[in-house]
Amino acid sequence: MGGDLRDQIKDPNLIYGGQKLTIPDGEPTAPVVTPAPEPTPEPTPAVPEQPLTYTGTGSGRNGQVKVDVTFTGSEITAVTVTEHTESAGIADVALALMPQWIVESQSFAVDAVGGATLTSVAIRQAVIAAIRQAGFSTSDYNVRPAARVPEKLDDMTADVVVVGAGLAGMMAAMAAHESGANVILVEKQYMTGGSSALSSAWMRVSGCDAVAADFPDSDQSIDSFVEFMREQADRGNSTGYEVDLDYVRFIEENVNETVNFMMGMGLTEKTSISGKTGVVSWTGSGAGLMKDLTSLAEGQGITILTNTTANSIVMVNGAAAGIQCTSNGDDLTIYASKVILATGGSSFAPGAEYSNFPAESQAVLLQLAATGTTGDGQRMAAEVGAAIEGALRIKQAGATLRQSVLNTTKKRPGNNTCLVVNAEGKRQLSEANLNTNTILADGSPHYWVIVDSSNEEIAASMKAGMENGGAIYYGATIEELAGKLSIDPATMRATFDRYQELCANGEDTDLGKAANRLVAYTGTEGYYAYEVCAGGWGTMGGGIVSDYTGHVLTAEGAVIPNLFAVGECSDGHIFGDNYVGGVSVSVFTAAGRVVGKTAAGELGE
Repeated sequence: MGGDLRDQIKDPNLIYGGQKLTIPDGEPTAPVVTPAPEPTPEPTPAVPEQPLTYTGTGSGRNGQVKVDVTFTGSEITAVTVTEHTESAGIADVALALMPQWIVESQSFAVDAVGGATLTSVAIRQAVIAAIRQAGFSTSDYNVRPAARVPEKLDDMTADVVVVGAGLAGMMAAMAAHESGANVILVEKQYMTGGSSALSSAWMRVSGCDAVAADFPDSDQSIDSFVEFMREQADRGNSTGYEVDLDYVRFIEENVNETVNFMMGMGLTEKTSISGKTGVVSWTGSGAGLMKDLTSLAEGQGITILTNTTANSIVMVNGAAAGIQCTSNGDDLTIYASKVILATGGSSFAPGAEYSNFPAESQAVLLQLAATGTTGDGQRMAAEVGAAIEGALRIKQAGATLRQSVLNTTKKRPGNNTCLVVNAEGKRQLSEANLNTNTILADGSPHYWVIVDSSNEEIAASMKAGMENGGAIYYGATIEELAGKLSIDPATMRATFDRYQELCANGEDTDLGKAANRLVAYTGTEGYYAYEVCAGGWGTMGGGIVSDYTGHVLTAEGAVIPNLFAVGECSDGHIFGDNYVGGVSVSVFTAAGRVVGKTAAGELGE
């Protein structure tokens, strides 16, 4: 090789024979080359860890929620809800979002979905059970994830903003849109529906084409309906609150158009007669109705913002001009020409006191309203000068079954044909007189309906309900059942034996229950018990004072410009002390359309 070796090697970092070639200073010499080592065999690729799936269950609102959790190694790669009996529409968002959030955060410590807390908790319970089955430590998956940061919304404008996406708010939004307004509907929970989604969605109606078509010989006049409401108002009115019968007539004059509108939108109904009134029931009960209405509203182009809490009303020159909100944790202002408050009642308002139930009894009350009903609309309206009507009162719901019992049993006996004991195992009330007032007066936190195996169909329903997570208990003997209910066995036995004696004699000399309701226990396959309690459907009174078309009024009777209220947050017109089932759905539905049309019709004024 001629010339300097350095000149011949273009790259001084040349790798030769597996070694870096080093050129020492001085006379060039031939490089010392170390033979390359024998090549090391490539390692055999590791077989990827196979996904393994475990199943857990948790107790939801209506029963057991079953969830499959898939692990690849220690990583949660899938969470799938496989079985549940949760209410359609109410639980849908939780069923969709909770699994997604758990996988994303690798933690079960994610926030519950507002409005579907019990379903959210059930999914968490199921995931925890699956983690334990997989042999992992739950502490490794109990890490508070970083807050989710949704897209921040810029301030928005609309012709009409409606606060609260229950039935009244939804109907108001759709009516305003139908009248040509640009509408934004905000809801503090993750899903629409409010307390309406928890209802049976049946309406007492009068002058209704649908009822008249099916029952042509019935008297379903508006006059008849008004008289019915007069009778109901007079029954048990102890505090002097009176029904505004002129308002009842005004709303009933709009019910038929409202029902026809809903049917024209494709909503399926069935009709019946209940005493002096007609009845329209919507398919899917409240949850199904609200889910369908939400889809229709979205299809019409109405903007619906969930997880958005209205905090205050924007006022300009003494008139409502929008709302200030918190949307997914960020401040948001929606400027609007008209503001409609449809925020529901005050069932869960902090420190709420009810004039018709003593404070010491309220601990045993099962509220069946939506947890989001915290009196927001009433508070916001009062802050801008609105008058608030009367004292807050509870809509009685009679002797109420736990939701898990309702949804996990297909057949149950009537309470009035059974023995019913209180938390002490005593028969304190006639089973035929078991209602919210009598339960609250007694003050027991639990009432238990006792069922035996004499009716095979009912017994099978009880067994299935218990196995599906319903609040149902079984004992082979009365004493064993008492233990399951935390009742003294001797007290329970004495009560049971005395009831059997009364049945044998055919006369209730203790509490006066009718003889035909005294049905002895003859089954030989043990005993079941399920709970009934005092229940409330929501609140009456304590609402925003408004005129018939929803304009919010001051204590002096002046209109607060551009501000409207409708639904349970402003229901002082329709109820005295006595809540009438089916009237809320009827009135709030029709009133929502009246108020929505009124607000849209006044745009530009």
